[in-house]
Amino acid sequence: MKNYYIAKFRIIVDGKDHSIETVSGSGYDPNIVKGKAQERARKDNPGKQVTAVLLEKIDMDLEEYKKATGSNPPWLSGPKGEL
Repeated sequence: MKNYYIAKFRIIVDGKDHSIETVSGSGYDPNIVKGKAQERARKDNPGKQVTAVLLEKIDMDLEEYKKATGSNPPWLSGPKGEL
């Protein structure tokens, strides 16, 4: 099952292109994932209007996720990223 994802968002700050934010995890919820991307951008841009626009979302299974990210998801990892 493809329960994992990697999503890329274009971040717009005060109406201007700012950056690309990548969010990954399991159990994709569009509002939560978009909120994470915006939250990260707000840390560097306090008091500014931040918008995130989804550019790409890739669904994958655990093995594909581990290959794409180079490790297990943090919630499955031990102290050194191992099960």
